[in-house]
Amino acid sequence: MATETAPQLAPGIQQLLDAVRRRIRRYVWLEGLTATVAVVGVAFWLALAADWLFEPARPVRHALLGLIALVAVASLGWLLLRRVLVRLSDHSMAILLERRFGNLQDSLVTAVELTGGRRPKSAEQGPFGQQMLAETCEEAWRRSRQVDVGAIFDRRPLVRAFVAAGAILLSIAAAAVASPDMLRFGMRRLTTLTDEPWPRKTHLRIEGFANPQREEVVARGMEFQIHVQAEAAVGLVVPQVVEVRSRDDEGKRDRAMMVREGVASTGSNSYQDYRYTFGSILSGVTFDVVGGDARLRGLRIRVVESPSISLSLSCEYPAYMKRAAAEIPVTGVMPLPVGTRVTVRARATKDLRQAQIDYLSDGSPQTRKISLDGAREFDFTVDHLLADQTLSFSLVDTDGVGNRAPIQLALTAVADEAPQVDVRLEGIGSAITPQARLPLVGHIDDDYGVQRVWLEHSIDEDDPNESPLAEAGGRSQVDISHQFEVAELGLKPGQKLLIGAKAADNRSPPAAEEPNVASGERFLLDVVSNDQLLALLETRELNLRQRFETIIQEMTDTRDSLVELEFSGKGAPDREEPDKEKPRHEADDAASDDEPNSAGAVLQRNLLRVERAEQNGQKNAEETRGVAVAFDRIRAELVNNRIDTEELRIRLKDRIADPLNQVVDNHFTEFGRRLANLKKKLPAETSADLAKPAIEEADTIILALQKVRDQMLELESFNEAVELLREIIAAQEQVSEETKSERSKKLRSLLEDDE
Repeated sequence: MATETAPQLAPGIQQLLDAVRRRIRRYVWLEGLTATVAVVGVAFWLALAADWLFEPARPVRHALLGLIALVAVASLGWLLLRRVLVRLSDHSMAILLERRFGNLQDSLVTAVELTGGRRPKSAEQGPFGQQMLAETCEEAWRRSRQVDVGAIFDRRPLVRAFVAAGAILLSIAAAAVASPDMLRFGMRRLTTLTDEPWPRKTHLRIEGFANPQREEVVARGMEFQIHVQAEAAVGLVVPQVVEVRSRDDEGKRDRAMMVREGVASTGSNSYQDYRYTFGSILSGVTFDVVGGDARLRGLRIRVVESPSISLSLSCEYPAYMKRAAAEIPVTGVMPLPVGTRVTVRARATKDLRQAQIDYLSDGSPQTRKISLDGAREFDFTVDHLLADQTLSFSLVDTDGVGNRAPIQLALTAVADEAPQVDVRLEGIGSAITPQARLPLVGHIDDDYGVQRVWLEHSIDEDDPNESPLAEAGGRSQVDISHQFEVAELGLKPGQKLLIGAKAADNRSPPAAEEPNVASGERFLLDVVSNDQLLALLETRELNLRQRFETIIQEMTDTRDSLVELEFSGKGAPDREEPDKEKPRHEADDAASDDEPNSAGAVLQRNLLRVERAEQNGQKNAEETRGVAVAFDRIRAELVNNRIDTEELRIRLKDRIADPLNQVVDNHFTEFGRRLANLKKKLPAETSADLAKPAIEEADTIILALQKVRDQMLELESFNEAVELLREIIAAQEQVSEETKSERSKKLRSLLEDDE
């Protein structure tokens, strides 16, 4: 049996499949190469634009160049090699043709599969299968002859790739023709053959930022102003607007226009100024300045804490103060004694480059600069503080940052106070006799010691005279107890004596050239005769007695108001008929009688009377004490003016002043206590006996005061007798003078007759 040969694809079909394969590969190569050229060209222009815009450093440009190479390799791999290396089998080509041309009706795919070793075993058995395969191949060949291979491809991607590549190549060619130098320069920069900046139509420069980091350092919270200049030379463009684009360390971005100042004229060495102020910078700021085609990139403001200092004073006080040197912390305005040597010790919070101290010397401003080279401590000395001084400290740290405002240190020169002279006359009034003695008592105080104490007196308008008052001995307090004898001055009635104490402290240079001298109170005294002084004192006694009579009357009224207290119990005192002219408190009581006689109203009236009695008792006690003191002063004046007598001294002290003091200390005190007890018991008790203790004590006071009044009256009688005696003596002296005058007249008459 003869073996049948398997049907084969028609040569035309195989040629068709090979043609499709070749054209696909050609399409892939063309599209891949043109797309790669376009991508690499775009990467080249982008890198060139980035270099033009930002002018990065050489390492960045190395990175850009590497990025272009990476893009080229990636483009070739993805757009060309990845597709070129794909295997294009006959089966794949047949499927492509079947999908593109529907009239093949799967005949081509079937023929390729069955003739390519993929036919089933049933097709290999029997002539029937062979015949069917042959017919299928024949059908595929017949239909494939109508296929247009060119219609398989979508040429739009290829066209786009050619257009993109052409545009890129055309742009490069145009740049090479239009500005070959610029293109060459860009290539040189991109390949890092040069580091020169791009030539631009606008030239900008900024003050500062000259360090490699292109940064300036400012203190936190400070303002910072940048100053940008645009060159206004011929051929250059001065931008109308210059913009600052910033970003702080916290991520906040900002854009702002710089302020243009004036209009620069075109010419050499001419610049247009622009300024902008960053306000209250709290964190670091990175910013660019953009104007025209110029860019100032990567500028930075670094924020640091401003330097500060803590201060202390090392004080050496003037020797006369006898004070040890001291170290004092500064806590504000510092008061220091005049003449103190002050060393200001400062300690900074940061390493310092320089400290500047501004101060006044002899009224003119002075400046001292101290170079520190990273140290934190420095000193400044004021040799002798003679006047108020304000020191201003300006600091510059190693970052070049200064303090926000000068640190002020106010030194107040406290002058040594003059001594405090508290010396007074005791037991002497404004009038004295020629034979008086003047008791001077008191004390003199000074912080750093009294050097000298003296008494200064002058008669009428004569120059003052000095006399020692006490031995000072450099003590800080000198007690004075001195008797000045007026008799030694030989004064006459009618003259005036001005006297007062003075003192000098031990102040010495450099605090001042002379000690402090202070005067106490000065006393102007009239010199009178004994009779004149007695007459003055008698007038004072009369006034005191009249005042004392008033005290007795007020005390009597107070006692009577207690008698009028209202009680419901037995034994209540009878009410007296109201007088038409009663004291004010009685009139008030009478007015209160018009109220209803309820228990509450009665209690209120009683409490009011007791409170008024308390007030009157306190007032009368104080006035009585004043009368006693006044009589003591009269006695002292009599003694110090040497016109006293034993009987007069005893009467004034033992029978008037001392009894009055005893009444105040004992009876008035007891009276106040009994009134307080009465007021406490009134709301609870209504017995008339409640007021008896207070009334009895009031009676005791009145009797004691009346007894003293009787002594005053005796003193008045005694004074009247003395006055009468003085009048008799004066009359005798007048008769004696008249007799002498008459005798002189008769003697002159006899002498005239003899002639």
